[in-house]
Amino acid sequence: AAAYGLRVDNLVIEVDGTYYVWYSKVVKGPDVWGYPSGYSAELFYATSPDGLEWTEKGRALGKGRAGEWDEHGVFTPNILLAEGKLYLFYTGVPRPFDAATKTAIGIAVAEKPEGPWTRLDANPVLTPSEEPAAFDSMRCDDAALIVRDGKYWLYYKGRCLEHGRGGPGRTRMGGA
Repeated sequence: AAAYGLRVDNLVIEVDGTYYVWYSKVVKGPDVWGYPSGYSAELFYATSPDGLEWTEKGRALGKGRAGEWDEHGVFTPNILLAEGKLYLFYTGVPRPFDAATKTAIGIAVAEKPEGPWTRLDANPVLTPSEEPAAFDSMRCDDAALIVRDGKYWLYYKGRCLEHGRGGPGRTRMGGA
């Protein structure tokens, strides 16, 4: 990362003396289910000259198109710099949405922190298991990334379809 003039810690990056952060934001409107539910969020970003005072710059990545796997909402972003590009990992939710709707993880790519962001054609890149008893058969969300020994490690939260209505207490961690 130092070769690109960036300091990266997966939540905040610094580019040429400006700090950037991405976050989930729910904007109240007719297509927002259960406001202020985070499942209806979009991804926004803010900048700071010092890492203390922040200014919201706007939407980085909106909800997916009608019929797409992330049409209902996108949330919990995580940023990664690799090979001179920025990769924004996020959780996506399809419509219709209710307590049993499955979530998945996608990636958007940009050349610079301000975007524009382009979703990968391969999205979603991590989907729930087809095995109902698997720990991640209902939810794959909240990506966290680590680069170690030249490999990219994706850690995420998963929840079992068979126990999904048991609440967040059934959440387990996974890696890919």
